[in-house]
This record gives sequence, C-alpha cells and structure tokens, in this order.
Amino acid sequence: MAIVKVHTGEEFECGDNETIARAALRSGLGFPYECNSGSCGTCKFTTLDGEFENLYPEAPAITERDTRKNRLLGCQCTPIGDVEIKVMLSDEYIPKYSPSEQAANLISINPITHDISAFSFKVEKTKEFIPGQYSILTIPGLGKRAYSMSNLPKDGVLEFMIKNMKNGGVSDYLFSERALSHGDAIALDGPYGIAHYRYNERDKICIAGGSGLAPMLSIAREHISSNQESRLHFLFGGKTDADLLPLDEFRNLVGDRKGLIEYYPVASVYSESSYTITGFLHDVLLSLFKENLGSYDIYCAGPPVMTASLEKSLFESGFPQEQLIFDRYC
Repeated sequence: MAIVKVHTGEEFECGDNETIARAALRSGLGFPYECNSGSCGTCKFTTLDGEFENLYPEAPAITERDTRKNRLLGCQCTPIGDVEIKVMLSDEYIPKYSPSEQAANLISINPITHDISAFSFKVEKTKEFIPGQYSILTIPGLGKRAYSMSNLPKDGVLEFMIKNMKNGGVSDYLFSERALSHGDAIALDGPYGIAHYRYNERDKICIAGGSGLAPMLSIAREHISSNQESRLHFLFGGKTDADLLPLDEFRNLVGDRKGLIEYYPVASVYSESSYTITGFLHDVLLSLFKENLGSYDIYCAGPPVMTASLEKSLFESGFPQEQLIFDRYC
C-alpha cells in the first residue's frame, strides 16, 4: 500500500496494482477523470516526487510536451512506493458512490437491434450507481473495457447494452461462439462517470448513437421511475432502420407505458419508415429544438465523431456548455 500526497495537502492510500485515479475516487476525493481508458486526458497530473509504473505508455492523451513536463495519466499509472503529485481536485468529481470491484455472473443475453445485445450480470451485492454511469468489465484473457449500465440499480443485477464492433476486441469475443455462457464470471469495477442524471426542473434531451443507447436508456428509465415533472425527448441515431428501434419497442424497453417520452429515430444514411427522420443527429437536434435549445439539459453518448460534431454545433449555436452532459471517449 502506497501513500499518495497531493500538492494541496490531501493524501490517500493506493493499493497494489490500483491506479492513482481509482484510489483517489475510492477515498472520496474529486480526482478529475472521464474515460478511464487513456484517451481523454482529463486525469493528467504532474509528478513531484517518487516513481510510477506507466501501464499505457502509448496512451493517445499523452503528448511529447506532457512527457517533458513530467505529466502522467491518473487512470493509467500506479505508484511504486510513496509519491507526491500535483493535480487540481474538483468537487464535481467527488463520487456519490465509491468504485468497488466484485465478481459478476452472466444471467442472460437478449438482442436489442441486429448488432446490439443486452448482457445482464448478477452481482453478490447490489451496486449503487447514478443512471448514466459506467463500469469497467474485465474479461479473462482479453483485458478491460468500459461499458455503461442501461438499467437502474436493483436486485443485484447490472445490464449492459453492447454493440458487436467486429474489430477483434472485447465485443467481438462476447458475440462469438466462444463467448461467455450462462453463469460464467467476470470482474466488474465501478461505478464511474460524471455524465449522469441531473435532478432539476429543466426539460431534458437524450441523444444516443449505437451502443450509446445504454446510458441514455438508464437516464430515461430513471426519469420515468422517479416521476419527474420535466419533459424528456429521446433521439436515437443509426445508419439505417435496422440500427434503430420502432416506437413500440422503444417504449417497452424504457418502460414508458404512458408515452411520456418523445422519441425520434434518426437514420443518417437511409430509411424507408415515414416515422424516421433522415439526417445527422446534431443537425436534427438543431432543427427540432433551435428556438428554445438553451432551456434544455442535453445528455449524449455514442461514437466520438458523433459527440464531437454535437459539441461543435452546440458551441457554435451559443448553447450553455455546462448543460451538455457527456463523458469523453476515444
């Protein structure tokens, strides 16, 4: 067990093979982070004293200048003995529920679209989280991958909607013949993420692309179950109708029996459905809500190119950036 001292006076214990970011969050400190995969750079800190093991030297978020300035990623390094670091802690990152790791056993796999399935796991102890957050799954022999929960915390079950990326990675394995079987165990660590549900009076828009459907569904389910008086609009994007959900399937999936959520399927390439809107999600958003966009909280999750286009469009429109809520992934 190593002691990590922060230049502002805080200190915390970091376990063997535990990253600095995780240890800080587990200790209730507001260590800045987002992706937990070495891509976004939010968790950069400066080394002041001691030695560190860099778990991902080629991380895309680290530049040559960072290396010259003795900067590392909190999510990708562990201390070798006691260390001292410089990092700007912030209250917005203080976790409501500290991350913890436990075994999880697969109990079901259910198809959602042609290339997205819901994987449900049973854990010994119900894991509390805020809708919109994610966990890190460790697949034996393949490594770690972050996936967002799509359900609400209940009965010790966690559901993840995973897309078959067909890129040879974790998702490729999960959809293959050698994939997990009923009862097989994985390690699950979490919760993580700051792009979670905000309980306020503003109306809300959820924008989901691909497997970004998972955290947006969790947020929509919480909106319904907590009887919020504000309105919620849900945009789900894909290339064609095969990537999307018909209205009745969406309502059943969310549990929206009263039709409280306005649902907009959006196809970027082609659609034969009169109900589906054709176009890119960021363009459709501005077209539908341009007159009063600033009155909404906007949640989004999906491919990096989607979130980048959305962020750019909203910035150019003058949308309040603090009302755009998403975790950066690359």
